[in-house]
Amino acid sequence: MNRSSVFRFSAAFILFLIALAGCNKKENTVAIIGVSLTPTTLRMTVGDEQTLQVDILPEDATDKRIIWVSDNPDVATVKDGNVKAVSDGNAIITVKTADGGKTATCDVAVLLSEMPLAKLEAEQLPDLRTARSDHIAFVANGEIVVAGGHKTGFEPSNTAEYFKDGEWTQITMKAAHDFAFSVRLSDDRMMIGGGCSSGGGVGQSKSVDIYDPTTHSFQAGANMITARTMPGAVEIADGKILVSGNWYADDGLEMYNPTNSAFEEVKPVSVSRYIPYLFRTAADNAVIFTNGICDRYNGDAFEFPLFETWRPVVLGTNWRSSECAIGEYSYLLLLQDKSSSNNFALAKLEGESLSLVETDFDFPWLINGDAITYSGQVFTVPENKTAYVLGYSGTESAPVYIVMTIDYGRTPARVSMKATDPLNAFASIYGSVLHPDGRLVLTGGIYNSNYSPYATVWALKP
Repeated sequence: MNRSSVFRFSAAFILFLIALAGCNKKENTVAIIGVSLTPTTLRMTVGDEQTLQVDILPEDATDKRIIWVSDNPDVATVKDGNVKAVSDGNAIITVKTADGGKTATCDVAVLLSEMPLAKLEAEQLPDLRTARSDHIAFVANGEIVVAGGHKTGFEPSNTAEYFKDGEWTQITMKAAHDFAFSVRLSDDRMMIGGGCSSGGGVGQSKSVDIYDPTTHSFQAGANMITARTMPGAVEIADGKILVSGNWYADDGLEMYNPTNSAFEEVKPVSVSRYIPYLFRTAADNAVIFTNGICDRYNGDAFEFPLFETWRPVVLGTNWRSSECAIGEYSYLLLLQDKSSSNNFALAKLEGESLSLVETDFDFPWLINGDAITYSGQVFTVPENKTAYVLGYSGTESAPVYIVMTIDYGRTPARVSMKATDPLNAFASIYGSVLHPDGRLVLTGGIYNSNYSPYATVWALKP
């Protein structure tokens, strides 16, 4: 073999060896089969930094190159696994492997270090024509309506009034309704029923009135079977109205049936209640409770496990479950710690499941050193995933009103607070409505004497 042939042979052999080495190297490559992050959720405050731990499987994977991405860098940034909280909000941190494109994520919630507190604007509207308390207040056809309650001297009122073109117009109901129930019907009429039969908060009534907003008038409805004070009501399937609750008198479930325009007895209750929570939980079912044992319209009584440590905040007579709905058969309500009256929490009732809603801040119980009294009514605006809770503090001659705004579309739900300056007149948070223009309107009420109600009306702008 000549030198040229030997060279060609040697070159070919070397190329063969290189190729063989390449094949062996490919056979020895270990591919990534998975990636994970620890932790998978982060709760941070603005300015915080935290490093995520990434684990690649298998440990001896050949190519461990990774890419970090934040889907919302205005809220949280990430570099080499180090997450920095920039502003309040939510972000998802994703790690992706170069080999195989395997991914893992961490959900980041960035909170403010302190609850936002802003000034609450208040506008005083014209006084009611009749000073009243424990009345029904609602919005119908875009107008604020107040009805019944008791007037000066603790006398039940058979009047109502509606606010239109900057003034209140007074009308007459067919019966007096002090401490009555109210329920909005599917055609936007309002059914109001029961209440005290005489002055001083004494006795019970079977009377029912139905308000028609198109005519600004009341018509007498069918009488209830049981005379009731401080009852509650809710509409269920086929326009039926379930009623329950009574103050120091016989209780039980009864139902208004629109088919024959009459009330019918349903069944006894496990415990007597007054001003109960009533929620529609299915097409043809509802639950009734104040605390502890919960009755069903269809089915046996039961207890929510959450009630071992929490209890619902006491309601006023003006409460309606439709105003705290966040979806079909889903509602928000305010709870109070049984062991500490200073602790409050937001809860969600979904069907017959009751759970606490995680919030970025606890509800405060003091403002300017004075205790806050919260209403049990939670007003919701489902299209904005926003809820409002009203409270007040201060004194009778210088009340301070508080609105807690809850953005429940975020996780955790964001809570912010607005408070008025001390105002010059008192109106009760229990006679409040949420107007379609977004204002919370407070009407009448009492401070500490049922014999001296107010006619004051405040419109708050949360």
